[in-house]
Amino acid sequence: KLHVLPPTAICPTVLDRQRSVCKEKSKEKLKRSESCQEIGPGSFQISPVDGSQPLLVFVNPKSGGRQGAKLYRKFLYHLNPRQVYNLGKGGPKAGLQMFREVENIIILVCGGDGTVGWVLDILDKTPFVHQPRVAVIPLGTGNDLARCLRWGGGYEGESLWKVINKISQSSTVMLDRWSISVSDEE
Repeated sequence: KLHVLPPTAICPTVLDRQRSVCKEKSKEKLKRSESCQEIGPGSFQISPVDGSQPLLVFVNPKSGGRQGAKLYRKFLYHLNPRQVYNLGKGGPKAGLQMFREVENIIILVCGGDGTVGWVLDILDKTPFVHQPRVAVIPLGTGNDLARCLRWGGGYEGESLWKVINKISQSSTVMLDRWSISVSDEE
């Protein structure tokens, strides 16, 4: 499977000992100081197999009459758990930070228009080395974005691998994003 990262593809980075553990001479205990770095999402080295297109999946578990929670469990079963993020637990920033240097990544957002907008907003604020492609499994009530782009009105329970294969065979289309700022000038 070209979209699954094997466990050996995601490894913790080894921090320089001087940066990760700081000693205070006044006490014999090891302590962290403000100059030490905490281990976070960016402290993993991701090395996908050549020619692969790893998936990064964001699921809103409350979307689609809780259909998102079911999809989340399915993705956890089929993919490396580090590739799947529950948006109800902290948002998309950690996942986007972790995968920002990975080539040929496909970001899959499972949710409604609000969920897609949220992930795209954080994506705009995250400096990616290689521009990722974004796909959507529409789970919301209106799914206006998915309907306008002719992706369909919603997910109807088809096989995840069938959906993933459709995504990998699809063509990429650029999408304009803009915002309006309204101010009261006096």
